[in-house]
Amino acid sequence: MRYIISDIHGCKKEYLELLRKIKFSDEDHLYILGDVLDRGEDPIGVLLDVMNRKNVTLIMGNHEHLFYSFLKTLGLDFSNFKSEDEKWDFRAWLRDGGLSTFEGYLNLTQEEKKSIYDYIGSRKACFCKAGYMLRDWDDSGQVYEPKTVKSAYLVNCESTFAYLFGIDLFTNEFVWLNVAKNSKSRVAGDTNLSFLTDYFHLTDVMNMYDFFL
Repeated sequence: MRYIISDIHGCKKEYLELLRKIKFSDEDHLYILGDVLDRGEDPIGVLLDVMNRKNVTLIMGNHEHLFYSFLKTLGLDFSNFKSEDEKWDFRAWLRDGGLSTFEGYLNLTQEEKKSIYDYIGSRKACFCKAGYMLRDWDDSGQVYEPKTVKSAYLVNCESTFAYLFGIDLFTNEFVWLNVAKNSKSRVAGDTNLSFLTDYFHLTDVMNMYDFFL
């Protein structure tokens, strides 16, 4: 059986309880669509558990990418600050949910820290946000984005366009994601999305359905 979840955000107790409820076994495979880190009580514990399971695939989310960028910039001990801007960014991350990740990471051995750095760095796909980007009508210019995992927007008769996409944070590429089986069309139709594509390179359609065959 294939399972798909996202946004665990450090909730290790609930994560393990979920695996117990679905009777997750070596014959199953779990795909986590980003954001195992930050906010919850034990994000590093969740990450280490994921790393130790051969049948769990983590797709890097924006929280993992931010954590990894700090490791690359500041070093494995978070001590190599080169500017006040870097210190400001680091403090902002701690305030925005990163404190639990940071505290858990500090308790690791150097070998464990290096293994986390290597593991996150090996993730090949990065998706920037959970949820949909919605507009009320074609080319309206309005964009609505869920700001936290607790909010959402319903796709209904008044919301005619739903943009489901990913961004590769390493290459700065904007990637269309399509959940329709055997579909090659863009989710958002023919609009050029200049309000986003001015900042990103538009790539080919990627059918999410194909990930789980």
